[in-house]
Amino acid sequence: GVAEVVRNISERLAQRGHDVHVATTAVDSQSSCADLRGVHVRRFSVKGNIAFGIRGEVEQYRQFVRSGDWDLLVNHCLQTWPTDALFDEIGAYSWPSVLVTHGLSIHNSFFDAYYLGLPRYLSTYRKWIRVSNVSEEAPFTEKFNLPLPPVITNGVDRELFGPGDPC
Repeated sequence: GVAEVVRNISERLAQRGHDVHVATTAVDSQSSCADLRGVHVRRFSVKGNIAFGIRGEVEQYRQFVRSGDWDLLVNHCLQTWPTDALFDEIGAYSWPSVLVTHGLSIHNSFFDAYYLGLPRYLSTYRKWIRVSNVSEEAPFTEKFNLPLPPVITNGVDRELFGPGDPC
């Protein structure tokens, strides 16, 4: 899923000489900081999303983001704490930001209020992109009269597939 896409993109950028940092959820058995294949990983003990509440090291995560001298910030997915925790301040950053949606849950009634408030946050991102034409972004954009975001490739490692396999 999404973790694999982020891993592939991050490792490839690091191989090309970019300084890549990934913020993710802490796992008890792993250190809060690690360097993996040239990618700097920082783990935070945070859980939740806006719909159900975000708890844990939220302010430490926000401070980590604020303190960086980033060229670009990329959030992957909605309804997740790394994206939702930055909504109120993403427009204040001096670097550009990109939101990559990996599908939406617009038919889940638990997230009705979330999606009603989402259009105001989307405008604070420099770019909004999606990884597939087969997702809920089209009905969402139609409902709120928003432009449909472009599709990018999904970050799957093509070397894992043989000749002729779809990718």
